[in-house]
Amino acid sequence: MNRDYKNVKELINRLFENINIDDKNKPVQIINVWKQVVSSIYENGPQMADHSRVIDFKNGILLVETDHSGWTQLLQLNSKYILKGLRMKFPELEIKTMHYRLHGQDFILPDKIEKQAENPRQNKPIEDDEINNLFESIKNSIKER
Repeated sequence: MNRDYKNVKELINRLFENINIDDKNKPVQIINVWKQVVSSIYENGPQMADHSRVIDFKNGILLVETDHSGWTQLLQLNSKYILKGLRMKFPELEIKTMHYRLHGQDFILPDKIEKQAENPRQNKPIEDDEINNLFESIKNSIKER
């Protein structure tokens, strides 16, 4: 048995000796402040806080998860207010923006979305005459303008 460490407490202390105590509590603080800031929004704030949560923070992007797309839309509408509140509480984090995902979905970084747009999937032609006629009439009306 290796006797370099006397007990588990010493091992843990050595592991975290270079970490500031405030840094260890930062994730918990962000979660609590998220709830405070979002709950303070007039009308639906408490409900938005109950249906959303902070998942991750990396490179100035705060990743927020919601349980329904409607809550995501309400959060997006109030994003300036939310960002201002979070920046006031944590100016050192330099939060640039927020991205959202629905619970149970994977998150795709914006640069990967752009790459997907450059190489769109091959779409099959629509085999519905009514829809094709509608698209054709829209295309013709655009050409006439």
